[in-house]
Amino acid sequence: MLKRLTSYFDIQPSESTLVLLLIVHSFFVGMPRNLGNTVATTLFDASFLPQALVISAVVNALIAVALNVLQKRFSFLRLGYLNLVIQFVSLLTFYGLFSLYDENSAEGTLVGVIFFVWMQVIMVLTYKEYWDLAARVLDIQQSKRLFSLIGAGEFLFIVPVGLLGSYITWIG
Repeated sequence: MLKRLTSYFDIQPSESTLVLLLIVHSFFVGMPRNLGNTVATTLFDASFLPQALVISAVVNALIAVALNVLQKRFSFLRLGYLNLVIQFVSLLTFYGLFSLYDENSAEGTLVGVIFFVWMQVIMVLTYKEYWDLAARVLDIQQSKRLFSLIGAGEFLFIVPVGLLGSYITWIG
């Protein structure tokens, strides 16, 4: 099967390690999107979802503009470190908030909605970092040829977690 993929996508021997690493990275890009949404939407009533999506769209637009400004001022590695620190600190913060409030309380529901919005922000941060990395290591011809393959790693994460979503909800 690996030979078929290599042949189909015309992966050169010098590209194989890079493509594998980008697929693995793509796998981890799928994590915040699926796990975060699954966990967050189990914590609040679906009637809050439209408002949460509108809020996250506005917040994401502002974050994307801020990232574009920061990208001009800082190196890729410095922004990558900042991205990881933001994600780590925010997840620790939410862990603390989730342990403080019962999910059935009004505060717990509010934390769930805020967590859902923040997971959308984490998604933007992660996608931006991932595709910036891909743009730095691939030339235009490689990008055209390998775009769908390297993005497939995310799909490899989303499908099993999506299937396990009802089980994850049941545990919570």
